[in-house]
Amino acid sequence: MEVLRNLTLRIEPGENIAIIGPSGAGKTTFLRLLNGTVLPTSGRVLSDSVDSAELGPTHLRRLRSRVGFVHQEHALVPNVRVVQNVVAGKLGQRSMWGAVRSMLSPTRADLDLAHELLVRVGIGDKLFQRTDHLSGGERQRVALARALFQEPDALLADEPVASVDPARARDLIGLLCEVARERGLTLVCSLHDLLLAQEFFGRSIGLREGRVQFDGATNEIPAEAFDDLYRLEDAGSRAR
Repeated sequence: MEVLRNLTLRIEPGENIAIIGPSGAGKTTFLRLLNGTVLPTSGRVLSDSVDSAELGPTHLRRLRSRVGFVHQEHALVPNVRVVQNVVAGKLGQRSMWGAVRSMLSPTRADLDLAHELLVRVGIGDKLFQRTDHLSGGERQRVALARALFQEPDALLADEPVASVDPARARDLIGLLCEVARERGLTLVCSLHDLLLAQEFFGRSIGLREGRVQFDGATNEIPAEAFDDLYRLEDAGSRAR
């Protein structure tokens, strides 16, 4: 089954982009294409003019190591300390022994960087706390710190505020955009909240049923275009 069809997009370094669309529109698949965890069945995904489908396992791991990913459900290990989840951001860049050692006994340099990142995302005092004792918003900040620990060139965020209330959602999206701007990172974030897209993202791409409905400067996209993304088909159409 085709999830995405007829997409032709270019993302420039340093852009901040909102991917908007209803559930099932293909937003997560689109993000996974960007970091090489999903390869296209047709067409090409180019990163620095290199086709991800032509890369071997080693070079694919290098591609993925350059792209931080903040998952909707956080993808954290719940019964270990926050610091271990943060340093896990570099597991894919290390040998098997190096990965095990960094999880069991992080180096002073790893501890210092993890603490610095946690301070930046507002939970510096949680370094040694068990992850399953944190609130949903705090776990999302740990997930962001883990992605930043990779020292990536780009950040992808898959509906990162789906599990928090509107006030915390705004704070988290603002933080995500601030951090990306400070570090010169490309940011691509999938969202349902149109107001957050309009407030924080310079460019918005609308997806519906795997197709691009619009792509442009967020403040120039008419309200009707946003409304059309979420329109319900009539009963007859749904029956078919």
